Parts: sequence; C-alpha cells; structure tokens
Amino acid sequence: MKTNLMLTMCFLAVCGCGLFGGKGVPKEQINTDIGSKKVRTSDDSDWFFGGDSQRCFAVNDDETKITDSIADVSVTVASWRDMRLGNSALFTTVFGKLLLHYKMDGGKWVLETVEPKELIQKTLEVGEFKKFVDIQTPICRYYRHTS
Repeated sequence: MKTNLMLTMCFLAVCGCGLFGGKGVPKEQINTDIGSKKVRTSDDSDWFFGGDSQRCFAVNDDETKITDSIADVSVTVASWRDMRLGNSALFTTVFGKLLLHYKMDGGKWVLETVEPKELIQKTLEVGEFKKFVDIQTPICRYYRHTS
C-alpha cells in the first residue's frame, strides 16, 4: 500500500513539475515576443506593443494547439497608452485576439508570425477608459506588463 502511494506521489510530482508536460510557451516569452511586434488592427492602423503603458494577456487554452515542434498560441490581449494632451487625458487602447505561431528550434520556442484576430484600436477619454479597465482586469490576472 505504501509503495503504491509512494509511486503515485512520485508520478504526480514528476508530471506536475512539467517533466512530461509543460511543453507550452512560457508567459514571459509570450510577453517579450508580443512587446517586440507591430500588428495591424481591424481599422487598418498599426499598433506597436513596445510603446504601450500597460499590456495584459491571457492564453485561450481551448484555441491553442501545441505539439512537440509547433505551437499556435491564441491570446486575448488588452493594451493601452496614456496620451496626455494639455489638461485632458486620452488613452489609446487595443483589445482583441492574436494568434502567435511558434516553431521549436534547438529546444526553444521561436516566434515565426503574429496573426491579429479581431483586434480593435480605440482612443478613449477618462470616463470611457474606466470601462476598458473593467474589461481588461480579468485578462490581467493571467499576465500583466507595465512600462
């Protein structure tokens, strides 16, 4: 009985530590990769994530496909920039999905392309921005980056 329990505990510890699983792309790498990209939004404007004041994202597990050699990672992203104009405050925001295409190279994930999906850019005033923050908050629980 003790042997079976011990074997079960060892198996769970090994699996839980990611020796058998955990083949996904680390959150920190996804953040770095997103932060280096410029993407096209649905209104045909460009958004460069490297210039954002805050960026949050969450991986959509049900839409993500990972094998030993490729990873197509779907993320919901919310990002904003503070744009002070005199006494008024405006916030340029982007919200939507990205599909990140990775390839395993030398034991590391390498980002090949970023595909924007339903990515909407808007400029908001303070009152509207509070609503954006409410929508963004659950996504920030997964990963949050501030500049």
